[in-house]
Amino acid sequence: EMWKSSLMSGYFATLTAEHTRVYQETFKSPLWVLLMQIALPCFALMAIVESVRELIRQFPIMKSALKGAPIIIIASVEALSCFFVALALALGEFGPLLMPYSFHYFFLMLLAGCSFFTTAILAMIIIEKSRALTGDQEREVAVYYRRSIVACAIMFIGWDIVAGALTAYEPRAAYGNFPSLLGMYGIAQGFVGVYFIRQARELSRPLLAYLNHPDSNPRPENSKVISRLAFWLNASGACMLLGTVSLVFLAYASSGTLRVEGSATWFCTTFSFSASRIGTSYSQLQVISTSKKSSSCLWWASGRGTCSRPAGWLPQWGQTQ
Repeated sequence: EMWKSSLMSGYFATLTAEHTRVYQETFKSPLWVLLMQIALPCFALMAIVESVRELIRQFPIMKSALKGAPIIIIASVEALSCFFVALALALGEFGPLLMPYSFHYFFLMLLAGCSFFTTAILAMIIIEKSRALTGDQEREVAVYYRRSIVACAIMFIGWDIVAGALTAYEPRAAYGNFPSLLGMYGIAQGFVGVYFIRQARELSRPLLAYLNHPDSNPRPENSKVISRLAFWLNASGACMLLGTVSLVFLAYASSGTLRVEGSATWFCTTFSFSASRIGTSYSQLQVISTSKKSSSCLWWASGRGTCSRPAGWLPQWGQTQ
């Protein structure tokens, strides 16, 4: 009777999900706009600037493409992916949507596949730098790992965009699979993150041991660069693990098990996922940039508690010994 009476009186009723109002209140809050649509896009722009700087540094050796190819690939992919991430977030990727759904669905995962790809290449570079630190011959990444690089590109890049496109054009069929998509990418990021952290530890362990060795007597500038390199390696690993936890939680929540829509928990988890995605890119670019702070070479190998080689610095990452 109320419905009929409202129609006869000239009023209109809108039926929506019970949490829609909560979403709208969240999207209109100054804190949401400041963090999600201003701060995070600016953070992504910082990563783009670092990528462009790295491409400029690599420009002199681009003619001998093999030497700088891995770094050029990382910087190029990060520049493009971070640009689209910044654009999507500024246009309200997670609300309020300022573009059609068909646009935003392409970036549901914030191009996480591109981040997986660059992380895998950086891990390959770290493996060879770890070999160089222990006195083994450093192999050319672009040659020795060429098949692995191609396989990672095929396996990681673009599939999150395809999944978003399916969700955009077949929303009813894909909506039920959305929690699975989040969980799958969360688990994949976990595996990639653990692999990267393992390789990063192999590199940072001898560097820090050299730094703390009583006989090493490193120069102050080298001590600062080693500490900075270790910090950004750890920061990159921490961002990947944070992204894993955030994605798995969002997958669990979006399955209907938890009702966190529009709550502070949902706000923080969405922000942590977005920030960790950009933070991973920025940290890894800082790892590459930090390795170029010195042009000399550090050789340290653990033997009987003594430095077996002269103190110096790590070889530049865009070049080989």
